[in-house]
Amino acid sequence: MKKTLLYPILLFFVCSISLKAQNTKIQNQIDIYKKNKVKVTVLGVAHFDNPGQDVMNLKFDDVLAEKRQKEIQLVAEKLKEFQPTKIMVEVPPSYQNQIDQKYQAYLANNTTLNRNEVQQIGFRLAKMLNHQKLYCIDMNNDWFFDSLMVYAESKQQTQLIMTGFAEVQKSIQEDQAFLQAHTIGEYLLKINQQEIYEKSNAFYLSLFSRIGEGENYIGTELNVEWYRRNMKIFTNVLRLAEENDRILIIFGQGHVRLLQLFFQDTFDFEYINVDQYLK
Repeated sequence: MKKTLLYPILLFFVCSISLKAQNTKIQNQIDIYKKNKVKVTVLGVAHFDNPGQDVMNLKFDDVLAEKRQKEIQLVAEKLKEFQPTKIMVEVPPSYQNQIDQKYQAYLANNTTLNRNEVQQIGFRLAKMLNHQKLYCIDMNNDWFFDSLMVYAESKQQTQLIMTGFAEVQKSIQEDQAFLQAHTIGEYLLKINQQEIYEKSNAFYLSLFSRIGEGENYIGTELNVEWYRRNMKIFTNVLRLAEENDRILIIFGQGHVRLLQLFFQDTFDFEYINVDQYLK
């Protein structure tokens, strides 16, 4: 009778150990005392190919020029020291197949890199590390900025927004002048400082939260959409992360502060500042 009971118990433990060995995704387990946390860092960037996706944008000169290519190669070599096991980029998961195809073509030397930072830094570094793919983690959101502006105009609050944007434009012009006189690596080091992260995030909170009155919270709701997008980006990282991963995320600099906070406030991740790999 004892032997009959012993076999199912042993089988249960063997299966449990086997499943634990196979299941390395951290999403499927929780440990509030976790010591061996997944290492993660975020490289904040401006868009190399000048897509004009943001309300106000920095303009890069041609990153395909020989001088800039050497600078980007040096950035990739420095980031390699982090030894990422996964590289995640600012592309929605719905485009994963297209990114896979483009990256495989690059690995096979059937195509050259375009101007976008996803390829210039992401593809370049992934190939240096012999990675077989990159991971798409961006999320779209309902960025109703035009509606905000219409409301602000109706309530004589437009000047608040214009004053805030004037300060942002001033910062962009300063960055533009810095970039023209420095390397891409030096520029990335400049914008990946804690005080810059915090200033970028403070802009959203300090400016948009002022728009609205009474029962109308349109500015706050716009901030909620910004937080919602970044929380979903964080969740995509969590879903892809595995035990012992070292994850490099390449994303627009404005996202870094929120992602940093989310990683620091969970049991699963150890956040590492990227600036040490840019010096």
